[in-house]
Amino acid sequence: MELYRVCSTEVRIYPLQGKDAKQYALMNDLVNDLNALEIKSEIVEVPWEF
Repeated sequence: MELYRVCSTEVRIYPLQGKDAKQYALMNDLVNDLNALEIKSEIVEVPWEF
């Protein structure tokens, strides 16, 4: 929330997974929290790997 507050309109976070290639455990909770605050979010696949 703090990143969104201090940025004008967009925050990008990369990577969304750890070195074990597993998704961040609380990602669904984060997306739900953003939706509850009416902040649009999306997960976009990129052509490179971490």
